[in-house]
Amino acid sequence: MNIELKGLEAWQWNSQGKALRAIGKYKEAIVCYDQAIKIEPKYVTARYNKGNVLLALGRYREAISCYDKVIKIEPEDAAAWHNKGWVLDALGRYRESLICYGRATKIKPNDVDFWNSKGVAFYALNRYKEALICFDKAIKIEPQYERARNNKKVVLRAIGKPYDVKASDKGVWPAP
Repeated sequence: MNIELKGLEAWQWNSQGKALRAIGKYKEAIVCYDQAIKIEPKYVTARYNKGNVLLALGRYREAISCYDKVIKIEPEDAAAWHNKGWVLDALGRYRESLICYGRATKIKPNDVDFWNSKGVAFYALNRYKEALICFDKAIKIEPQYERARNNKKVVLRAIGKPYDVKASDKGVWPAP
């Protein structure tokens, strides 16, 4: 680490970590986040950012640990619940991820990404009806949300239901 970085405050270490992450220097970013956390142990933003870098590196168990620490400090941090769910999905632990997504959607019920992720987890468990409900919620919140619209198409195909392209362009979906 550069000598001129000594003596920085926690928020400055966090900012340096974000800058390093942006240019793909993940290991150096982790060092910065660790410095921020060392200075300010309850600095959830640095813990969350470290979790995101660990996630990007495929270090899933460490990422979960970071998100768990954020959740312990701020139990209503919807993004930490969501990202923990995403990591659990990556590990194939869909039932556990649904608990996280459930918490995230309860905290922020209008977040389309949270509903979409929950739908993907249901789909992975072959729980198609529940997946469709989640995708529909995301689409109701944001009718042009492509990820949920595309995921809904996948589910409808999986269950052999027709998908009406013209109707979908108007935001109208066939009933599941």
